[in-house]
Amino acid sequence: MNGQSALPGARRGGARTRERILTEAISEFADRGFDGTRVDDIAARTATTKRMIYYYFGSKDDLFVAALQSVIENEVLTAPEFAEDPLGDPVASVRWLVRSTMESADQHRERVRLLSIANIHAARHLTRPNEVDRALTARLDWFRAVLQAGADRGVFRIADVLDLYLMIHAMSDFRVAHRASTQALLDIDMQDPAVRERHITLVADMVLAYLRP
Repeated sequence: MNGQSALPGARRGGARTRERILTEAISEFADRGFDGTRVDDIAARTATTKRMIYYYFGSKDDLFVAALQSVIENEVLTAPEFAEDPLGDPVASVRWLVRSTMESADQHRERVRLLSIANIHAARHLTRPNEVDRALTARLDWFRAVLQAGADRGVFRIADVLDLYLMIHAMSDFRVAHRASTQALLDIDMQDPAVRERHITLVADMVLAYLRP
């Protein structure tokens, strides 16, 4: 009886340990890259052991996969609901998408950094879980409906949804990934709220100018 009652507590403790390791791994990979991160350092910072980390995650590669998947899921699955009705005001919907995408990148900087690291390693660690796939598909379908509604009303020309989505994300992620170099080389502070607002307006205006018939 006592052994059985202890099992749920043990499982909760194991889940907390795993989560603590994952949180520290995300921070370490984001700061030091894949090659610069040492599992021994993560073990020391989480009061565990290298053996314990491998018990939960298998290997350093598997730990990076878990960290990458975690930050992607955290951003995609907590993204704001589609705030604009594509059948209401397509122009406002585009502006909302640009704003929500750029603000989300600012709020999930570790996702940007880990994806940059994954690309250095030819994306061999990247997976696309079903939940993320469904969320991305829903977002693209919504954007596609926005573009179609604008085309039906004569305010947009026909355009490829993926091209525009990538263009919006390119500037969103650039602002995070190149924040330090932009500050050093161009003296532009990407963390300045006024700069962010200017860039949100700029990208939305560029997308809408491209879409204009």
